[in-house]
Amino acid sequence: MTEPTPPVEPTPPVEPEQTEPKPESLTPEQLRAALDDARRDAAKYRTKAKELEPLAEKAKQLEDAQKSEAQRLQDQLAAAQKERDNAAADALRMRVAVKHGVKHDDLDLLGSGSEEEIDARAQRLVSYYPKTLGAPTPGKPVEQLHPGAAPKEEMTPEEETWQKLFGPATTGK
Repeated sequence: MTEPTPPVEPTPPVEPEQTEPKPESLTPEQLRAALDDARRDAAKYRTKAKELEPLAEKAKQLEDAQKSEAQRLQDQLAAAQKERDNAAADALRMRVAVKHGVKHDDLDLLGSGSEEEIDARAQRLVSYYPKTLGAPTPGKPVEQLHPGAAPKEEMTPEEETWQKLFGPATTGK
């Protein structure tokens, strides 16, 4: 357990130093003398302050120079860390985009955040892409096409009846 602390003795009240006589009891000459003393003291303090002003300015400049150097280094560090974080976020978005087949124009739609969040957005984004199963790939010929021919389409019932009655349609060559 803790030990009890001894009681603190109250400090005796400080008696005010010799008090000056009240202004009502001073004569005009005494008041003028006190005013002259106060003016001399004020002038002395003003001259001392003016003498110390250049020293204070130099001290402030040195402090600002040191602070400026430290601040400049701090700013450079912050900029480098921000650049590193941006590069890491870009690399993460690119990995997820390649993994899910996100188009280059849609990379900014992946946003930022953790890998799981970006992955979920990429899956959702890709689900909005049109399904192209069975559609021809650009630059690859369709099997049913022959040079100069159009793709074969399904025949309507009238065309089927026509073909049964008269045979396949021929051109007039």
